[in-house]
Amino acid sequence: MKTKSLFISTIAMVVLLVVALATGTFAWYSAQSQVTANTAQITTAAVTNASINLTWNVNADPAVGDLTSTTFGAKQIGPMIPTSKLADYVTGGTPSGTPPVFTTATIENISGTNYFTDNGTPVNAWEETDVTLALNSLYIMNLNPSSEVYVRPSVTFSDPTAYAGDPAKPVNNFDLLRVAIYSQELGTNSYQYMGTWGPSTLGNAAPNPVFYGTISDGAATTSISTSYSPTASGAQDGEFVIGPYEKVQIYIYAWLEGTKLDNDRSMLSLEGSEVVFGVVFDATTTSSL
Repeated sequence: MKTKSLFISTIAMVVLLVVALATGTFAWYSAQSQVTANTAQITTAAVTNASINLTWNVNADPAVGDLTSTTFGAKQIGPMIPTSKLADYVTGGTPSGTPPVFTTATIENISGTNYFTDNGTPVNAWEETDVTLALNSLYIMNLNPSSEVYVRPSVTFSDPTAYAGDPAKPVNNFDLLRVAIYSQELGTNSYQYMGTWGPSTLGNAAPNPVFYGTISDGAATTSISTSYSPTASGAQDGEFVIGPYEKVQIYIYAWLEGTKLDNDRSMLSLEGSEVVFGVVFDATTTSSL
């Protein structure tokens, strides 16, 4: 007899207000940002006996449950690239590794070509935070006492805004947002990479891959040629398992595609455009892989 998989969707909506500081060069600028607290929420809802919930407290009792909503606090977001392709890693094990490493740099335009003016400088990507509780460790709990659940995340973006007038000039930075998600089973040093999401095209309909690599002083920005395609808006990627009454820690990283941030992009950020994305975790009692 066939049975339907029961599911729950946990929706995280994050509004990022990106405000740039102009520099003397055509910039990978110094970025400041604020999260609009009253709209930056994660909400949950249960469906029959397959249910998940959120908590910032690792000691929360799954039998009782915890939050149905939470608010992300103010954090910085800026232009950057990962130094290597994001992947699973194990701290102190095999494959060995560390959390994603990002670098940024300034850019100067010379005769129509953008060049890096220094080697890449380490920079932190945006990460989830509850500013009220002063916590940045987010967990998903399985409220089912008798069955494990299989969870698959997805990220939804606003549609890229078409470039107005000159097709080479953007009108906002909506199309440059990237969001990567990792999960970690508690009590382990293993971090499972779910995927990197982002708009698949720029506002001018050009391809929009996720770039990674080493930034070198004096090199053209086009020297960063290693890339991979982002997971499309609204599409699920990866899967992790949560045992009965157990928790998994979630890590969310957000950044702007640094290789595309020129002077025009920097000026757009001065206007304070909001960059919006939603994160959805779907849990079922059977694996979808």
